[in-house]
Amino acid sequence: MPRKERVCLSNRCHHVMLRGIDGRLTFMDDRDRSRSCLLMQEASELCFFRIHAFCLIINHVHLILEPTTAPLNVGVHRFSSRYAQHFDKRHKRRGKDQQLSDMANQLVEDMS
Repeated sequence: MPRKERVCLSNRCHHVMLRGIDGRLTFMDDRDRSRSCLLMQEASELCFFRIHAFCLIINHVHLILEPTTAPLNVGVHRFSSRYAQHFDKRHKRRGKDQQLSDMANQLVEDMS
């Protein structure tokens, strides 16, 4: 059963929480935290939301955001995907899709 669509009202504050995959760390050091803040600011300017507060915790992020015109999910997606790309590249990690592809290829090789 699909989850219910979230209600997102313009000019109202919303609590947003983002977690790392499988509870993994989302920040390794201050460089990661600084980059996260820059990307969050960029997303807020491009996707029209205000950042009222945020808390960067080692394995997740809390945000209090207020959308002004665009849907909030657009800005949150922009921020989270850009940060994930930064994190994966900087720490030489691959996304979950690539990991699944590698596992499938290994399975095929093992069966040969």
